[in-house]
Amino acid sequence: MTDSYQEIMARILPLYEQAPERFMRFYNAVWLMCHELPEGGRFRIADRCAEKSIPLFRDIAALCIMDEPYDVCKGTLEFEDETMEWVHRGNAIKQPDKKSASAWSPLNR
Repeated sequence: MTDSYQEIMARILPLYEQAPERFMRFYNAVWLMCHELPEGGRFRIADRCAEKSIPLFRDIAALCIMDEPYDVCKGTLEFEDETMEWVHRGNAIKQPDKKSASAWSPLNR
């Protein structure tokens, strides 16, 4: 992802101003796809929208990636490669069970 937040906003703001309701429906649909992507899951952008909408979809997905707070329990949202064709959610770090975390003790030798 080479574009900055400002560059992406400069591209999508005119589209929002032309048709705010239509833009927000598309934005919300992309956001929901990214937000609900399960750990280890991925999707191909071209499979989710029309060819003419792919650049806008990529821009919105990039904003979702930039805006999403880091959460080790959920996995990181990212583009799979430089072509920005696939959106992927990485694997989360598994939290240890409470029982196994306290198994070691200096008294248990």
